[in-house]
Amino acid sequence: LVAGQWTAIPTLSGNPVRSLSADGHQALAVCFPGWVRWFDASFAEIGALYDLQGVSMNTRKADIGPGNEVFIATGDLGLIAPVGSSQFSRIEPNGPTTTNNVRLDAAGGAVYVATGGVEGNYTNKFLKDGVHHLQNGEWRTTDRSNNALMATGANTFGGAVNDILDVVVDPDDPDHAFAASWDDGLLEFRDRDLVAIYNP
Repeated sequence: LVAGQWTAIPTLSGNPVRSLSADGHQALAVCFPGWVRWFDASFAEIGALYDLQGVSMNTRKADIGPGNEVFIATGDLGLIAPVGSSQFSRIEPNGPTTTNNVRLDAAGGAVYVATGGVEGNYTNKFLKDGVHHLQNGEWRTTDRSNNALMATGANTFGGAVNDILDVVVDPDDPDHAFAASWDDGLLEFRDRDLVAIYNP
């Protein structure tokens, strides 16, 4: 709404919008699925963020402050906040990257969590959330964003490792664990990283 008239912002037309945020000082942040752009009062672009250091974002909401600082809430990378004038960084709590869980196992001070699932008719959900693990007070997740084997999987149909349904930690070595995947077979973890997929 400009001077009492509704107007389209030409560069934004046709794109789905997840959220709008105005700072009260003539700046606007627009959150789209996967990216965020922010504008001044005349709708000239002030800035944009399409990924975080090459990693795509599951953007949920963006908020803009009086100094045109943009904070972005994501469904997968935590909070993305400005660092300096044109850099952004992740702010995330020490915890799993998602709430998905179906099984867990613990041994020797290590906890591993399987994140997959199946539909009501026992077919794939195609969840690609990997395996969460806790050791020495630190949570990490091994998934397709940080492990090449997770990104490709052993079965080309799923496009990545899908639906991890069970985990077991080696009782003699907490740095060694196995996980069972719906369509990729048996996964072996060493030092909290996927090192092998066993799929005949």
